[in-house]
Amino acid sequence: MKFLKLIILGFVVCIAQVACSDVVVSYSETTPISYNVQIPALVSHGDKYEFIVETESNAICHAGIAYYDKKNRWAIDEFQNKIADETGVCKWNWEVPSNAKDGVGEFRGYVENDKRKTNLFPENFCIEICP
Repeated sequence: MKFLKLIILGFVVCIAQVACSDVVVSYSETTPISYNVQIPALVSHGDKYEFIVETESNAICHAGIAYYDKKNRWAIDEFQNKIADETGVCKWNWEVPSNAKDGVGEFRGYVENDKRKTNLFPENFCIEICP
């Protein structure tokens, strides 16, 4: 009986190794998409600014801006997703709300295509006055 259990265990291990050996992941599928973020260093209430992500053409860009409002609540302005143009550029315009508290704001997002994506990118900027 012990011999039969050993044979069954060996068979299960063999089947598992065969099943796992067929999994192929190419390096390009696991490499994050490259990107470059261009944001203003300092923004002022009521003014409009461009926030740009440079990446691969036709990649989908997800982004938004987070900041504290004057009531000290964390606010998020989520941008509409964009498909990078033929030069790989995604661009959004943002007007600094009058209720944005002076201090640090954050441009957050990620880029993806049908097989890969970036890690979350947080980039800080200053609203009016920063510590």
